[in-house]
Amino acid sequence: MSTAGLLSISVAFVWATAFMPVVLRLAAVLGAIALPNPHVRTHLSGTPVLGGLAIVSAVLAALLVVWSAGIGVGSMSYICALILMATLGFYKDVKQSDLSPYLQLAIQLTASSILVLSAEGVLEHWSVPALAALVVGAALVINAFNFLDVMDGLAGTVSIVVAISFVGVGIFIGSAQITFVALALAGACGGFLLWNRPPAWVFMGDLGSFGIGLTVAYMLVTAISAAPISLVLTSLVAVPVIEVFIAAVSRIAAGRSPLRGDASHLSLRLLNKGMSPWAVSAIFATCTAATGLFALAVLY
Repeated sequence: MSTAGLLSISVAFVWATAFMPVVLRLAAVLGAIALPNPHVRTHLSGTPVLGGLAIVSAVLAALLVVWSAGIGVGSMSYICALILMATLGFYKDVKQSDLSPYLQLAIQLTASSILVLSAEGVLEHWSVPALAALVVGAALVINAFNFLDVMDGLAGTVSIVVAISFVGVGIFIGSAQITFVALALAGACGGFLLWNRPPAWVFMGDLGSFGIGLTVAYMLVTAISAAPISLVLTSLVAVPVIEVFIAAVSRIAAGRSPLRGDASHLSLRLLNKGMSPWAVSAIFATCTAATGLFALAVLY
């Protein structure tokens, strides 16, 4: 790993770890506390939900440090889209109330459009239907990580594995943007997991899951616009997306809204069958690593 790469992951890890006490105090002041969830047997007490603030700020801090060292990373479009999604997540975490799903989807599609329309070469070489599909796909990725965040340690663990896979993708296609953003995300989620490991002291909340999902979507869109074998890259996010479909189909089959939370997630089914949060996270991380290795094997 280069010095800049080590700097990116280290700064993000240290920032996310050290900034968390401030986040916990802020959550208490703002009342951003998740009440016990009857669908999750391990969530028995109120828990702060602003952990995503540490994750997002850690990623931005790491990229700023690397950029100040003279290395071009990230993009203004990514940062603008990230701030947009983080603002939406922060609002939801603090208000702790339902937001119109249509408004939420509109904001997610707007953020996704910013990523897609600013990706290098897509406007010149992609058709309008293809661009629309890419925008919808990016929004699906954002929601996938939001759906995945249902139990201690799960979303953070899977996010680290996804980020490490994207480091390999970034190196393969020669993209410093993907490589350093992926390293920063891995470091930020690693620092967060020190506080979110079972039993969790803090949750990432919508701020965190939206921020992670947006960041993964950015890396995926950037890679797809540059890689010669684009479709195989979607396997990098296969596990979170499959979790979305399992939960959505189960809710629709039961006559419920696919957007209303319940225990239909595969991860919660495993948890409620007696598996520990550590075991469930390990299963999801292993499957995510397998899909990541598949994508890297095809690329290399």
